[in-house]
Amino acid sequence: MTSKEYIESGILEIYVMGMASHSEQEDVEMMAAVHPEIRQEIDAISEVLEKYALAHSPWLRRPDLNFSGSDEDNIFAKIIGYTPEMTTAIVWIKQDTPREIHHKERERFLIVEGSCDIFVGDTCTHLIPGDYFDIPLHEYHTVKVTSSVACVAILQRLAA
Repeated sequence: MTSKEYIESGILEIYVMGMASHSEQEDVEMMAAVHPEIRQEIDAISEVLEKYALAHSPWLRRPDLNFSGSDEDNIFAKIIGYTPEMTTAIVWIKQDTPREIHHKERERFLIVEGSCDIFVGDTCTHLIPGDYFDIPLHEYHTVKVTSSVACVAILQRLAA
């Protein structure tokens, strides 16, 4: 497959949205390392998603959805939706999160501001505004903020 065909296959969009399988992620990263045009396309897709997320989320700028924890708080969350099957929250993380594992609920993140690395098992994924990530069940994970500002994310916890 040529790099043009690879770009047109749709795998890069799946990769950027965090929905690629582990083997697909490895394949995309290998192709991006070998073909600069693939790396450029990944960057372009990420930028478009970030702009889309910011343009279509003005409700996140409401005064009542600002960080209201104390300076000592590393993590602050504000629940914005709840059903017995799903909780949605806006989360501010200043530094990092404790290592955890979930067996009965899934976590999904959409990064709104800042940046972070999410470690799942031995794999690290860097996320910036507009990036989406789905934490697999039964996997240890942690988040480390990589930006100078708090990482703000929309978090969903779904019953598994």
